Amino acid sequence: MSAFSNGSFSVAAFSESAYDFGSAPPPTPPAASNSGGYGGWWPDFEHVQRQRAKRKREIEELEAEAERIADATTREIYRLERERDAKEADADDLVRLQALADQYAGKVQELSKDARIAILNAQDARTRNALEQMRRVVERELNDEMLAIQQVVLLLMVD
Repeated sequence: MSAFSNGSFSVAAFSESAYDFGSAPPPTPPAASNSGGYGGWWPDFEHVQRQRAKRKREIEELEAEAERIADATTREIYRLERERDAKEADADDLVRLQALADQYAGKVQELSKDARIAILNAQDARTRNALEQMRRVVERELNDEMLAIQQVVLLLMVD
């Protein structure tokens, strides 16, 4: 790392290698939807959720596999590796959520006011807390919509 100094302050030059935390490739954020009518906020959000759920299932399966290892030392090493993998998966999820917030902040009109505010906040604050809040608000809205659809279907079945 080289540095710049003008006497009153100094600035260290950015070095990408100083932030290399592993050899895994960065997660792929959802692609921008330019397909008019297809894609958009909900499909992209659901894609992120499916990736998250898939990775969570994989980690749970590997944790169950770890329980079957007879040697205590090997089992503990395996458990610690899975713990590290879970943290990496969580970080990848946050990157995908941030990409969604960046892509759709101020552009999603079909969402509730609370969800739009949460997206704008996540895009602006760029913190884990803001991203988790965005996820919770949007998931709650999605659940509310699914419940409303189920209620309509039940009403149609009664008639």
